[in-house]
Amino acid sequence: MRMRTHLHAELIQAISNLLKHCPHPIHFYKVKAHSGINGNEGADACARTCYDEASALLAEILRPMGWTT
Repeated sequence: MRMRTHLHAELIQAISNLLKHCPHPIHFYKVKAHSGINGNEGADACARTCYDEASALLAEILRPMGWTT
């Protein structure tokens, strides 16, 4: 069986390296969307904000390396 290389393998490796060398703890949480849990809409809004901010930061980091997001 032939192994395929992931389309974004280099990007994934760059993100992995950033996470490994970050001086601050990073936590990932699974939050189920649209489940009727109190505060869920606030959690969704927070997740969107974090995603937008992280995407912008990642773009700034990767742009000098020739990557685009």
